[in-house]
Amino acid sequence: MVLFLVVAFLLSFVFKQTNNRYIKIFTSILTVMLAYLICERFGFSGPIAVVICGLFYAIGIARLQNKGMDQKTKEIHELFYDFWGVIDNLLNGILFLLVGLLFVDIRNRKNA
Repeated sequence: MVLFLVVAFLLSFVFKQTNNRYIKIFTSILTVMLAYLICERFGFSGPIAVVICGLFYAIGIARLQNKGMDQKTKEIHELFYDFWGVIDNLLNGILFLLVGLLFVDIRNRKNA
């Protein structure tokens, strides 16, 4: 768990210090993936770790909004939300597709 905290601190430092929007998106993906992998490796819940990472980033962005943002920060903020919005919709679509396929499989097994 200490390893995860060190990695999360380093990645959040990189996230805060850079103005490159692609590095910000990459560090957010890397943080989420590492949180999941480290927690699963040590027997904790990976999905809960991912949700906590999402909350962490949401709180950080809310703090930026409260301070007031310049034009570059607004652009990064919009790109960040657009990127994660697309990922969210894509994963929700895949989830519903898998649930539908599972339902068809269960129905076919029941009829056989």
